[in-house]
Amino acid sequence: MKNRNKLLILILVLNFWPICTRVQATPVKNEPNQPTADLTSQNKVNGNEILFNNGVQAYNQKKYADALTDFEKELKSSPNNSNALYYEALTLQAMSDYANALKYYQKIIELNTDKNAVNYAKMAVKQLSGLSLKCQTTDQDNQTLKSKQVSKRPQNNSAKPENKSAEKLSQDTLPDSAGIYYTKTPGSTLLLVEGTVNGTPTQFYFDTGAGNVFFSKQQLMNAGSIITAGSKATKTGGVGSTELMNAYLVKVDINVGGIKRSNFPVIVSDDYNISGNSAGYPLLGREFWRGYMVDIDSSSNMIRFYKESANNCPPGIDVPFRLYGTHIIVNVTVNGGTMPMIFDTGASGLCFTEKQAMAANIMIPANAKTAQSSGVSGTTQAVLVNVPFLALGPIQLTDIQAQVVFASLQPYPLLGQSVFGNNWEYIINYTKKTIRFISR
Repeated sequence: MKNRNKLLILILVLNFWPICTRVQATPVKNEPNQPTADLTSQNKVNGNEILFNNGVQAYNQKKYADALTDFEKELKSSPNNSNALYYEALTLQAMSDYANALKYYQKIIELNTDKNAVNYAKMAVKQLSGLSLKCQTTDQDNQTLKSKQVSKRPQNNSAKPENKSAEKLSQDTLPDSAGIYYTKTPGSTLLLVEGTVNGTPTQFYFDTGAGNVFFSKQQLMNAGSIITAGSKATKTGGVGSTELMNAYLVKVDINVGGIKRSNFPVIVSDDYNISGNSAGYPLLGREFWRGYMVDIDSSSNMIRFYKESANNCPPGIDVPFRLYGTHIIVNVTVNGGTMPMIFDTGASGLCFTEKQAMAANIMIPANAKTAQSSGVSGTTQAVLVNVPFLALGPIQLTDIQAQVVFASLQPYPLLGQSVFGNNWEYIINYTKKTIRFISR
């Protein structure tokens, strides 16, 4: 029983304490984190272990309908099996059936067999209650709206009903200049900024390597929003896989540093899951600050935004760049040669694919340390290597550590915070296509 309680605590921690390392800075999977422990010997006490283990396997493979069948059969023979109850709730949550997921979390609370389990179930109830209510309210509102549209339909087909509220909701707030302080979580070099999503306080990683704003499903739920039936399906990709992953476009209101984008489409990845040493956050990418120069000052821990027509930059050394989609591409000297790299504030350091490392004459020692690297497409194996020399404009570094990843769709190597994150202010001017570096 002690082992079962420990397992339950582990599962709960994994699912309600998301942790993140964007070693090279893009996101990964976003279902609840899936436990990988061997459950066979730990579920002999209650119910049918075969059913339970088959359900866990189906859940991990995202065969949610099969998992649900197995857990429900298990609970018929052992209704107080807390592990089966919890997996039933997780499966329903993954299927967006929040109302029924709540019932199973509530039952864990009522059983009160483990204090920690109850505490985490309460967290789930608090989180999902608002979403369940929101789903119900949205359905009711849609029916009410349809009724009103039918009853108020103008008799004259040429008449157009007023839509002042919709027009007001679509307005953005785009000041001439804005600013916000950033922080760094312990052990991380990434820039963390505060804002709101639909009025809910939310923190983001400020990420020039992301073309848009990226959420996981869980992060979107934490911000008080969900993927609805009308959300447009799309694809996304990056570090973690060599295949594009399923995603959705969801419209939200975002406010960061006084810049507000209303009815703004964000990308919510179906398989975006953040793991590592610090809490996972959505990525605030280029589309949010489109039309602005970005001034990132390490001396004051501040990010400033200026309309691109402004001409008030302090003197410094300009490095030209080009755009590849929304990626900033700079030419970097690596080991005596020059190669294009993505200027990525959302990457903690340097990141190459195997092919890119070979092109840069970077040797991978036989005894190279292994690591994991996370991105919007998942988590992949990586090895740590040494780059003898690197230069970008006024920045010159020797013996700098880099990662070589084994699964990634990144078109160019990533140039991250270990290169430019300390002792520099840098201003990204998208109109002139220059990055101005100012020593601090």
